[in-house]
Amino acid sequence: MLIERDEIRRVFRETVDAGGDVVDVALAAQAHGWGRHCVYTAIAFRAEFGVSIKEALNFAGWIEGSVATEESCRMLREGVPTPLR
Repeated sequence: MLIERDEIRRVFRETVDAGGDVVDVALAAQAHGWGRHCVYTAIAFRAEFGVSIKEALNFAGWIEGSVATEESCRMLREGVPTPLR
């Protein structure tokens, strides 16, 4: 599967513009199957929102295989505290 960085960033931007947070962006990434390409997707996440490398890696780890439980969502929000704008 070839994924385009512009497509990833478009989906991320639309999610945030609609009021979504990091969990919503992560769920969108999973829904598109981008967890299989988590490092590439995290690079696009970092480029779009200017998060730190550590935050991008936390994001990558979550989309790779986390299930959206209340606890995992809380941990992702703590791992990526930068507001997405």
